[in-house]
Amino acid sequence: MSGYSIEKAYWKFDAMRRGYGEWSNTPKSERDAFKSACAFVVESENVQLKELIARLQLEAKIHAQEARTANATIAEIYQVVSGATGEQGNWNGVQPVKALVDQLKNELAQATQREARLRACLQKGLGPFVDDPGGYEAWYGEATVLVQEAGT
Repeated sequence: MSGYSIEKAYWKFDAMRRGYGEWSNTPKSERDAFKSACAFVVESENVQLKELIARLQLEAKIHAQEARTANATIAEIYQVVSGATGEQGNWNGVQPVKALVDQLKNELAQATQREARLRACLQKGLGPFVDDPGGYEAWYGEATVLVQEAGT
């Protein structure tokens, strides 16, 4: 209860007991005024508690919906990571996703290396045809190795 509510209850009690304001025609005994003031305080606290309960229930519903949304998103991520073969279980945390990302990074690095070697081979490959008629065999051998590696 706030200090304002206590002060308000006291002045209401005093007005009822002495017959001020709306109680001017019917002043109450101290006992009746005290009971009325207590009922006023309890009622105002009851209203505040009901409002608090309603607000907390609404917040709980919002948090529950957010949790359902997050769980659905996590389940979808696990389906994507596992190739829709089944969820590995969210108790594994980020590990399945991290493993897939690491695998994709490694594949990208390997592809980038193969591309760089193939570009170098192609750039070198034009020279042997012009300068050396036998250069084709050397270029072809190197290119064949790169093509075989790219296929794996």
